[in-house]
Amino acid sequence: MSDLIFLFNKNSYLLIPKKLMDSLEQYRQEPSSATEKGGVLIGLYRTPHIEVTQFTTPKPEDICKRNSFTRYSKSHIETVMHSWQNSNSTETYLGEWHTHPEKDAYPSSFDLNEWRKNLPRDRTKVLIIIGQNNNWYGVWDEGVIKSLNPIFAS
Repeated sequence: MSDLIFLFNKNSYLLIPKKLMDSLEQYRQEPSSATEKGGVLIGLYRTPHIEVTQFTTPKPEDICKRNSFTRYSKSHIETVMHSWQNSNSTETYLGEWHTHPEKDAYPSSFDLNEWRKNLPRDRTKVLIIIGQNNNWYGVWDEGVIKSLNPIFAS
């Protein structure tokens, strides 16, 4: 796998580096009886583009079940704030990631409802679900969840 580039909104690109995806994929839910894991995505808005640069990892306070992940640890937000302060206010919260216990990941109705209820509408947010074989990528953009397919893998 190489860097992933996605097009959304005619001339806006999302970049997810290979190294970051390799690290995220270490959390694949294998075997399928394993619990879901998740965290937040951190990176840069390079208007009109987005670059994911890091992510938070599951914490002991988070609730990880076979078919759900609930982020409870305050350390996810602390990591975002630390990144913001150490990047001269350029790196920020970009979105969410979590795993699914299925070969081809796709948002559940619970995922869709939670995103619609909780994601801020101020800027585009990035969404990643790590599946056992194939991942799902999307954005929350102007109140709409859009599935994305890579247009280029460098």
